[in-house]
Amino acid sequence: MADGVQRIDGRADIGTGALICDEQAQELALNRRETRVYDIADAGPRRRFTVQSRIILNCVLGLGFQMGAAKFQMTLAKGALGGPKVVFPLEQCHQIVQTYRRKNYRIAAGWETCKEWIEHMADPNARPIHYKCLEIGYGYILLPNGLTLKYPDLKKAMSDKGWEEWSYQSGDIRKKIYGGLLCENLVQALARIIVAEQMVMIDKKYPVVMTTHDECVTHPKKAQAQKCFDYMMKCMTTAPAWCPDIPLAAEGGFADNYSK
Repeated sequence: MADGVQRIDGRADIGTGALICDEQAQELALNRRETRVYDIADAGPRRRFTVQSRIILNCVLGLGFQMGAAKFQMTLAKGALGGPKVVFPLEQCHQIVQTYRRKNYRIAAGWETCKEWIEHMADPNARPIHYKCLEIGYGYILLPNGLTLKYPDLKKAMSDKGWEEWSYQSGDIRKKIYGGLLCENLVQALARIIVAEQMVMIDKKYPVVMTTHDECVTHPKKAQAQKCFDYMMKCMTTAPAWCPDIPLAAEGGFADNYSK
């Protein structure tokens, strides 16, 4: 019996907006996202390139982690995520950023919470605090799998641009940290834990042969392809015990060869 290749992509909602689990709701959500970006960019019928998927994705990923207007402008000018180069005036980029933050005020509030955690991590006398599955202590954040994100020697200083900013020691260099960036670090760390736990579940029944980001690939017999797919979908939409109410979704398929 010939072998088949099975691929599943997982999707998790961890701090950057709601994620819908069924296909119809996902499509509606995507349409709303496209409309929102289209409106934000003030695009007319001859400027529909502003709602191409790569630019939309850049808005969601970048602006969701506190990207400012200048960086947003530069990212689009370089070609967002490999997409076409788009030049927006800085004033318009400011408008896009502010509109995003106003319409997604809970995300912006999350940055402020992360900023408070940076302050807490910088205080050697502060007791650890707990938020859901996280523990925030002096110079660290403990994750639900026992690993930590470490931010040693946190210091606040006045930047060249005239505002205060935090930095921490990373090897021989100092790296900046702010609310949106800490949020991004946490989102990536928690998402990776979720996918890793799901892969362990899958591997017990169908050996995992490779993974990329949130993608899991197995190599079952053709006769087992549908069963394998169904099992993988079940695993990758099962919430972890440390966050039972997180909405998860997955998509994928199987074929004779590996493909996106």
